[in-house]
Amino acid sequence: MAVWKWPFAAPPERAAALALLATVSAASRFEPLFAQGRIPNTVEGRLESLFLHGALALMRLKAEPGADALGQAFADAYFR
Repeated sequence: MAVWKWPFAAPPERAAALALLATVSAASRFEPLFAQGRIPNTVEGRLESLFLHGALALMRLKAEPGADALGQAFADAYFR
């Protein structure tokens, strides 16, 4: 008896990618980043901080051998 798999199931890396996205988002809101003379505490400044942290995470995932699937799942969650 063949067991079929639901074709639209989330990939197994999705849970790890969502956890990584939550960590990146929290790191981008780290309060000392917005001190005097650093990132402006505005909508644009916070968005730029999120973009910077996301790009750094993607660069790190690209450098890790075997992290291609996690990197793709993270990019999918990040840009969704």
